Amino acid sequence: VPEPVHEVELERVSLRDRARVLLAALKQQRCIAFENLFDDGAKRIEIVVTFLALLELMKMGAVTAVQDQYLGRIVIELIAPDADAVGFEGMDDYDSTTATAAEEEHGVAG
Repeated sequence: VPEPVHEVELERVSLRDRARVLLAALKQQRCIAFENLFDDGAKRIEIVVTFLALLELMKMGAVTAVQDQYLGRIVIELIAPDADAVGFEGMDDYDSTTATAAEEEHGVAG
């Protein structure tokens, strides 16, 4: 058996948690630039999952996002009258049991 060259590390980031963080930030400021949601050392997975959370919140009618020009800044605005009333029941999220079963089925070590 050849030695592994690179081991892929699976990092789990919760879509619901990122949506809650996004709403909490918008409760403080009704508008916020997308890039201001991250520290300088943000990992790619955090940015991607936050973007997915933004899309889910837009689908739910809780926020809107505006980009005035091509490749311009994305500004997110809270449009829900009560951010605390936004429900996350319908939002898909990572299910560790399902992921573990899929990993085992495909021979992926977690």
